[in-house]
Amino acid sequence: MAQASFTILEDADTQAYESPNYDGGLYGSNVQDNLPKPPATEEKPEPEPIHSVDVGQFSVAGIRLGMDLNDALEAANKHAEQRNINGVRTQSRDGKVTGMAWANSNEEVIVQLIDDTEAAPDKSLVKAIRYTFNNPDSLVAGAIEKYGDPSTKSNGKFIWCAAKSDVKSECDMRAAWMQIDTYTVSSIGILDAVDPTLIKRLKQLPVEKDGDT
Repeated sequence: MAQASFTILEDADTQAYESPNYDGGLYGSNVQDNLPKPPATEEKPEPEPIHSVDVGQFSVAGIRLGMDLNDALEAANKHAEQRNINGVRTQSRDGKVTGMAWANSNEEVIVQLIDDTEAAPDKSLVKAIRYTFNNPDSLVAGAIEKYGDPSTKSNGKFIWCAAKSDVKSECDMRAAWMQIDTYTVSSIGILDAVDPTLIKRLKQLPVEKDGDT
């Protein structure tokens, strides 16, 4: 019959275990203190804040975002006359003007309007402007001279925008913004200005009366 084997601690062993300087043995609690410390991680510098601008104050071909139809038509005809363009074409839907356009061999302007907004329920306002020019470099240079340096630029795209309130290094694309794209079509510069805050107002559903089915 096999007998169990026991290890009897001597007094010296017991005293060592109970010693205040006992290190826990080979894998004791002080082992971590003897391990090399990992290298300290370098803190990344905060990104630089962008050049924040109010695109709602910009004028493109005489047109501003949020401009009402009458003022926009007046400005469009003035710009077309300066460019020797014979008149401004308009597009309508349900009796309301939804767009304007005028062009010559070098440039084209397209304006999109929106009606029945929270800001002006009884008016049509300019929501978006597209301006194309057949010399991308000249378009960018002219824009920088007129509007100042872009907020961001990357891969042939230049953006003017307002900075986010909580992240100053990023554009707030929920506010009015403007972009020049010289990459998508290499021979043409495309400028887009948009105000995403201009949306159709929500209309309340009619309240059903008792007995209505």
